[in-house]
Amino acid sequence: MNWFRQIWQKWFGKPQQTTTSSPAPAERPAVARNPVSRTPEVLPTDGLVITRKKLAGGELLGTLSWMGENLGQTLEAASAETGSVGLLPPGTHRITLHTEGGYHATYSYRFGSQHRGMLAVKLPGDYVPRLFRIGATPAESMGHILAGSSYQGGILRDSDAVYQKLYARIAPLIAEGKTVNLYIYES
Repeated sequence: MNWFRQIWQKWFGKPQQTTTSSPAPAERPAVARNPVSRTPEVLPTDGLVITRKKLAGGELLGTLSWMGENLGQTLEAASAETGSVGLLPPGTHRITLHTEGGYHATYSYRFGSQHRGMLAVKLPGDYVPRLFRIGATPAESMGHILAGSSYQGGILRDSDAVYQKLYARIAPLIAEGKTVNLYIYES
């Protein structure tokens, strides 16, 4: 029992049980999958596209492309062990520049005046945005999206170079006020 419920019951007593009979809840209808979750035959060419698949360890490995050009691969991992914030669901998301937090300060120091904010996707109702970051292993992901050139032997290669290439293409557009979409598909 959580601490709030314990205090509530101490002050106000246990909640009264109602004896009115209500009909049994109807079974919920099957929810249709998000129509954009499956990989379409033709990928969008107006934004960033990630087509991902689940690996044996639970990580998600994706192919990353920008305006139809293949940039490399992505790696995402969400688990209690890594303290992650969760994975982005398949669909269309808006990429923004996030200028708060420790990663922003670290990348500002590392990249200087080129850094305008972290590339981020924030879901409605979430406090923590999912960031595009530099990293090599699923443990470094912590629910964020790592970009790299290839994934071999459990390590994402050339993450720094691919991140900088991705950032150089997307950040100026967002800074100009243009909308940049992220399309996530699962294969």
